[in-house]
Amino acid sequence: MGEGRARLIELIAEHGSISTAAKTMGMSYRKALKLIDIMNESAPEPMVTTTTGGKDGGGAVTTEYGRKMAEAYRNIQSNTNDFLKTQMDLLP
Repeated sequence: MGEGRARLIELIAEHGSISTAAKTMGMSYRKALKLIDIMNESAPEPMVTTTTGGKDGGGAVTTEYGRKMAEAYRNIQSNTNDFLKTQMDLLP
């Protein structure tokens, strides 16, 4: 998972819509749907499930597994940033 995929999962959870999440990120619906398919295929459980309709079309739900993976990514990102800052502070 990377920044873009984590953000897509978070936005789908927030809006309940692939279309709105994609627009917010400045990408096409088709690209967002492809990323979701790739994430779901490579994970042991689906991260996002699609629904019919939804607010602004492209309805979707972020699964509990998807929320946990996005949260884990954010924690790793934060820990890495903290580590790098500490290391930079140690430089002469």
